[in-house]
Parts: sequence; structure tokens; C-alpha cells
Amino acid sequence: MSPEAIPRDTCVIVGQFTLDLAARQVFLGSEPVDLQWRQFEALRLLVEANGEPVERERLLKALWPDVTVEEASLNQCISQLRKSLNDTPETGLIQTVPRRGYRLGVRPRAPGSTETVPVRTEPVRGPGRRRWLIVVGGLASVAVIAGWMGFRLSRKVKAEALVNEGLALVRLNQYQQAAAGNALLRRALELSPNMAIAYAGLAEGTARSSQDRPGQAKDLALKALELDPNCAQCLAIAGWVLMSKEWQWQQAMAYLSRAAKQLPGDARVHMWHAQILAVNGNLDEAQRAINTAVNLSPTEAPPLTMKAGILYLRQNYGEAAVTARKALALQPSFTSALNWLYRSLGMQRRFDESLAALSAQRRSFTGMAPETEYAQTAEWQRLLRSDGIERWVKRQLDIESSQPVKNMMRYEHATWRIWVGDREGALNELESLSAVRPYDSMYMAVDPTFAPLRDYPRFRKIAASMGLARQRQP
Repeated sequence: MSPEAIPRDTCVIVGQFTLDLAARQVFLGSEPVDLQWRQFEALRLLVEANGEPVERERLLKALWPDVTVEEASLNQCISQLRKSLNDTPETGLIQTVPRRGYRLGVRPRAPGSTETVPVRTEPVRGPGRRRWLIVVGGLASVAVIAGWMGFRLSRKVKAEALVNEGLALVRLNQYQQAAAGNALLRRALELSPNMAIAYAGLAEGTARSSQDRPGQAKDLALKALELDPNCAQCLAIAGWVLMSKEWQWQQAMAYLSRAAKQLPGDARVHMWHAQILAVNGNLDEAQRAINTAVNLSPTEAPPLTMKAGILYLRQNYGEAAVTARKALALQPSFTSALNWLYRSLGMQRRFDESLAALSAQRRSFTGMAPETEYAQTAEWQRLLRSDGIERWVKRQLDIESSQPVKNMMRYEHATWRIWVGDREGALNELESLSAVRPYDSMYMAVDPTFAPLRDYPRFRKIAASMGLARQRQP
């Protein structure tokens, strides 16, 4: 739709831009301007205010409903909006009102009006002055506001935007962001109760949350497929959930294989397909699948991270560490990349670097303050240099001996025990995996860390209990 075709009762002129409020489109001349949902919503709120300041609190509540976010999120949203509109301090289309919020630098006008009225730049003194300024804005501005008041955002469009942002947050693999992402996904379901991808998204978010109850993520994923059996993204997420949380390898493989065929250009789907292949011990096929994912999305951290993981599983530790660092260059503090880096360095006995990566991983996931992480890393490395890895492992196991921390860290504790030659202790840790199912434990049968245990009857029994007894191992 070109600007000329826009119905005038939904059209607003703001500086050089034409806004179609009903269609949620912005034009610069005849060229459309691509704005994300939240950017458009912020611009719409500024238009409604007719050049008056919009308080930061109001923007936060409108742009992040039912979710608590830091003001930095609002700053970033406005920065992105300005960038999309090529706005600079010189043009002053969107102005910052110190300690209050933002406002338009010009008053919006109705189509056909040639008058552009700059807003005043002095501070607002009180609500009476604000009301007087709105009245004198002119009949054109009154018409714009009146037209806007009849406009309501499509619930489906808003729900889709919430799903996209919610998934982006939960896929950061950070505890606090996962909680915020899940809140957005639940809000999407309130707006659109039968949206399959919203159920699938909440299934993934729930699986990535430490608050997940047994079977909860699976039930949500299957609900999504019940609503839309042909939803390829829903298939992929269901496969990932069944793999990572339920250990239903055969069904997970079926879902992910179907999704990979239906979405040949989706890097994440190929990445998850590579992951289930790796868990099953099909490392050559997994390598081909992850190469496809990386080629599809070479500047995204997750595919490179999974490539690092597969290189680790293939015992190419040096190359795995290099690849993990490449992923971190694209997305600093990415939890999964730090995990593979820590494991690869540990297998090379480079414990000083390995523990630094582990400390950074924990900070990324938990939201630990940087200064706390720095102190933790310094203490770990001091102990390592003075007493060696054995002393560090003993001390850390003592610190983490309480529940539920101990259960969450079973796989890590088994790894550390192997580092110091405590095979019986490692087996004791691994025998508890079925009860808690930490994420990395699905790799147990192919994880080279546990190669010294593979001939032990206890280890084979653990693998059998996980459904991994027949998996091919390197």
C-alpha cells in the first residue's frame, strides 16, 4: 500500500514520514520503513502525545506489558527507532526529555495540511500548561488524535510479536531472561489462546527454565502440535523438548528430521537436528548437519556453538575451543559457548583457562554481578596454582554439597571427578541423572570425558536407563 492509498482517517504526517496507524506501516515518501512491533508502538505513543512528553514509566508499561525490564531496554528501543528513522540530534524528530521520557520534535498533522509546528523545548511546568498547549495545537492535531483513539492493535499481531521476542529471550540461555521470555509467551497466549507457536514457544521456554516441572514442557509442546500438526517450528521445538527433557530419542529424531525437511533454510532446526544425531552417536551425520546450519547463518552464535560441541564430542578439543571463541565473539557471554569452551580446555588439562570459562558461564546463566565473578575466578585460579586441580575439585564439591545445588550440578561434578581420576565418585554422580536430568547429561554416552567408564557395568546400566544403551559411541 502506497501513502496515497492510505485512508485519511488513519493517516498521520510526522515530519517527513507518513504513518498508517491501522496497517501499522511507516513511509518515507513512497518507500516503506521497516519497524519492529515495539518500535512502532513507541512511535504511536509519541504521536498520541502530540509533542508532549511521554513518561518513561508509561512507555515501559505499554511496551513490556506484565513484564519488568530495566530502563536500558527502553533506551535501546528508542535508539533503534531513531536509527530506523535516520533521526539524529540535528533533525531532532524524537527528543529526550531529561529525567522524564521522550517526545516528538514536531507536532503530527493530518494529510493535506502543510503546517509543521515545532514543539517547544523548555521544560513543562505543570499539567495545566500541558492541557493548554494541546488545545492550541489546532484542529488538525485534534483530528489526528481523535482518529487514533479509535485504533486498536490487532491481538494476533501483538501476540506474534510477543512470541518472537519471548523466544529470543529464552534462547539466550540466561535464567533471568528466560523468566522474562516466558512471561511474554504467556501474555501472547492470553491474547491468542489457540496460537500453536505460542504454546511451542512456552514449551521451549519452560524447558530452559529451572522452574520446569516434570512433563510440563512436553505437554505444552504436544498441545502446540494438537492445535497445528503442520507447524514446522512446533515440530522442531517438540523434538528439542523430547530430546533434552524427556530422553525420548526416537520420537525426537522423527520430529526434528521432519522439521529439517520442511524448513531447509532454518539454521536453528538444522542445529537441533545435528544435536540429536550427536546424542545418538552419529557424529559424521551430525557434522554434516551442523555445517549446513553454520553455512545458513554464519554470523549467528548458536550454530557455531553447536559446531564447537560436536568438535568436542569428536575429541577435536583445540578446534572446538577455537570455534567456541568465535561464537563468543559474535555473542559475548553466550552460556552454551562458554560451556563447550570450558569442557574443551578441561580435556586439554588447561585448567586455569577452563575454570575461567566455567566462572563466566555461571555468571552468564545466573546473572551474577561481574565483580563477583571476577573475585570467584581469581580465588579459583589462586587455589589451582597453590594446591592443584585435586584441591580445587574437593573444595568445590564441599561448597556445592547442599540440595538443590548438588542435583543441578551432578553432571559437572561427575566431570570434575573424572578430571582427578575418581571414577567411582563419577559413577555415583551419574547414577543420579535420571532424577534431575541436567541439560548436558543427554550427551553422556558420547561425551569423551566419560570414555574411561564405558567398560564399567554400572556405566552401561546408566546408559541403558537413559535409553542410550545401543547408541554408537566414538
